[in-house]
Amino acid sequence: RLVKETLLQDRAASAKFIGLEEWPINQSPDIGVLGMGEDGHFASLFPAMLEADLAFDPHAAPRVISTVPMGNPKVSRVTMNLSMILGIQTRILLIVGERKKSILQKALVSNDLPISRLLAHDGTRIVYGSD
Repeated sequence: RLVKETLLQDRAASAKFIGLEEWPINQSPDIGVLGMGEDGHFASLFPAMLEADLAFDPHAAPRVISTVPMGNPKVSRVTMNLSMILGIQTRILLIVGERKKSILQKALVSNDLPISRLLAHDGTRIVYGSD
C-alpha cells in the first residue's frame, strides 16, 4: 500500500511493482535503499538471526526468506538474505539521527551487529540524513 500511495504516482503509475514473494531469484534489484534499526538490523535481518547461515552467509544461494515474528512491531517479515542483498548493484544505507550514527561507528569496527556483516563487503554507499 505504501509503495502504491507514495511511489507509483504520476509517470511512475504505470510501473509494475513486484513484491519480494514474487521476485525472480536469479535477478537482483538494480538499486536498494536500506535503513538500519537501533539494534543494528537492516532489511529485516535481525541480531537473533546472526547465526543463521541462510540469512547471513555471503556465499549462500541468493534467496527471499521469511522471519518468525520479531522486531518492532513484532511481526513476520519477508526479506532477502545477505547474499541476495550483496548482489544489488547500487546499495545505499540511509542513516538518520545521532544514535544511529553512533551504532554505525560501532558496526564499522566490529562484527557483532547485523549491519557489520553488510559493511564487511564493498559496495554499500552510506548516506547521512537529518531528523
